[in-house]
Amino acid sequence: MGGVPGLITKTLLCVDSAAAVDISGRFYNLYLEEPVHFATMKEFLDKMGDFFDTISFPQNFFDFRCFSEDNRDAPVRHKTPEWKKYWSDVLFDVEKGERATFIFQVQYRQRAEWQGLLTWVEQKKLTQFRSTLEFIRLLDSAFNVGADAATGWSAPAPDTV
Repeated sequence: MGGVPGLITKTLLCVDSAAAVDISGRFYNLYLEEPVHFATMKEFLDKMGDFFDTISFPQNFFDFRCFSEDNRDAPVRHKTPEWKKYWSDVLFDVEKGERATFIFQVQYRQRAEWQGLLTWVEQKKLTQFRSTLEFIRLLDSAFNVGADAATGWSAPAPDTV
């Protein structure tokens, strides 16, 4: 068994519905057997966090600590899995969200936050995010029409992310 595959956190986010600051849809990762559906932003963030914890990458800066003997609420730590790729990279070109499509890669989880890259596929725009809140705000700005729409988005994205 080797190390963690190169772009294991590269994930396709297909947003099918967006209202206020909430979204619903599905996300795909080449190392997940099937798409993961979510109904709220919180559910999306929780499921992504569970995925990161399952693959133990990116390593969480903070680790769960428990001072009681009852560890029922402790997160389950898995041994490093065998890496099996379920999807081809073509997935990123084929699947689309009804409202918007994003490709993101979380590179670090430091200070209990995500840091990484986010591409808005339809607009061909790429930006970095330094926190989970900034990630949420970038997604939200994609759905808000007006003067503040697309705030924080950088220049056109390269062909590959």
